[in-house]
Amino acid sequence: MHHVRKFAGVWSLVYISLILAACGPRSRDAAPPILDPQEKLQLRLPESTPCPSQDELECYTLSMPLDHKNPDTQRMNVRFAVRPASKPSSEALLVLFGGPGDPGVYSLGPWLQRIKPELRERFNIVTMDLRGVDGSEQMDCPTAAFDFSFVPPWIYSDEETKALAAGAQSAANGCLQELGRSPEVLQHYNTMQAAADLETFRRFMGFKEWSIYSLSYGTQLAQTYVNEYPGRTRALVLDGAVDLTANLLDYGRDLTLAQNKIFEDLDPYCQASPDCRNAFTLEGKGKSSQMQLPSATYDYLFKKLMDEGAEVKYVAPDGRDVISNMTAYDLEYALSGSVGNPRKRARFLWALSKTLHSGDFAPLYRIADGSFEFAYTSSENSEPAVQAPQMSQGVFWTFICNDYGSPAGKTFDARFNGFVENAALYIKEGIRIHAPFFSESLCAAWPLVQEPTLHSPFKGEGVPTLVIGAEADGNVPYQHSVQIAEHLSQGRLITVAGSQHVSYSYHITCVNERVEALLLQGSLPAEAKLRCEDEFVGAWPEAVMEASI
Repeated sequence: MHHVRKFAGVWSLVYISLILAACGPRSRDAAPPILDPQEKLQLRLPESTPCPSQDELECYTLSMPLDHKNPDTQRMNVRFAVRPASKPSSEALLVLFGGPGDPGVYSLGPWLQRIKPELRERFNIVTMDLRGVDGSEQMDCPTAAFDFSFVPPWIYSDEETKALAAGAQSAANGCLQELGRSPEVLQHYNTMQAAADLETFRRFMGFKEWSIYSLSYGTQLAQTYVNEYPGRTRALVLDGAVDLTANLLDYGRDLTLAQNKIFEDLDPYCQASPDCRNAFTLEGKGKSSQMQLPSATYDYLFKKLMDEGAEVKYVAPDGRDVISNMTAYDLEYALSGSVGNPRKRARFLWALSKTLHSGDFAPLYRIADGSFEFAYTSSENSEPAVQAPQMSQGVFWTFICNDYGSPAGKTFDARFNGFVENAALYIKEGIRIHAPFFSESLCAAWPLVQEPTLHSPFKGEGVPTLVIGAEADGNVPYQHSVQIAEHLSQGRLITVAGSQHVSYSYHITCVNERVEALLLQGSLPAEAKLRCEDEFVGAWPEAVMEASI
């Protein structure tokens, strides 16, 4: 799952860097035909067109009921993509990406390049754009998301709490206006309807069953689909899994505590790492020297910014001279966005140490504003950046608020106070990251939102299920994977030491082999619990970061 990004325009460069090599330049080709699924179910004559700039994918745009429970009501278009199996096959592998709000069809191309060739040979590989995403009648609210990202998620004073409440209410109202759809329509943008969209497409294509690989929010959709449509799933992988029993307040609490723990764990790492230890060592008088822990360094710099702020100057990637003022919230924002994967942890430690020695906050500010991402993508990719579909924050908020509801209360103030009371139970000395407590607090102002629905633990009856959770996952709490695995009727848990939010299809052979064994042979690991190793902090980024200063 994702959260609000402060500088969305710059963040898009990160996403672009992941997809350029596999997809090449993207153009807006002619729209695929609109198909009525009821007609195609009868005729069994599916039609398709090549997906935009991804010729190996076949795109289908189906006219779906807005509400599958009332199919005679308003309709909407939902786009699916199929990469046909290299060899004749009737088997289907469904890939469900994250968000909610990530462009699924556009994400499939790069993912296909990273998987085992046997999967492409055997399976027709399928994905979708969720309702409101890219080819499925795109909608978003970038202005509201951008504005909300500047509201500090703090409740240490009445003024801060009131400012946060006003920001959440303004974000909800602004987002609804930008989306341009009525509350009565938006209430059908939810995971239950998305699962029905998937089942309609399965019937449309004539697939007997799915094998499913899901990541992040896609694991929530996958579990919902399996629960609602039993007997249609052959095998299931939940990578970076969302626990359906966790409500909005549980999730905010668990993720806040998880992100803070990841940062705290950087202290012992730094003490043991020569590069990091040297970077945080201050020379004393004579031959004496002393290492400053990253947490203590952060606290010192945070207080300095709270007291007086700091002017920062640097040259932007496009050659502009930038002069700005850095706040304490900018520092927290930089930290929260850096705990999620090994490379970003290394980058943050590097920037923190540079500021410790020089007093110049520019390296840390550039993490907050995203300009260091340009340095990485420029050094790793010589191709020019092209416009790519971005995650829709509007879809994210719509699905999350509809799926999870809001704390109980008849007024906005009462519902928002539920977020505040939950956070107040856990805010204590040492809490440095607060944002996950309040990232979805605008649900308190979202229209037609119900009180939270209680879900039973997912059991996956009759479906071999592999759950993958990384201990240093900064997007979905690792403990959610543990909780899911405990209730599975036929499941296994892979714990990845260190690592990042999603583990399969990257460099972790221990994970890749187990996932592919399940998808290809239907076999789970012999061990109920398996541990795979990955790095906690990436290579010290001195060379590329120094070059970008």
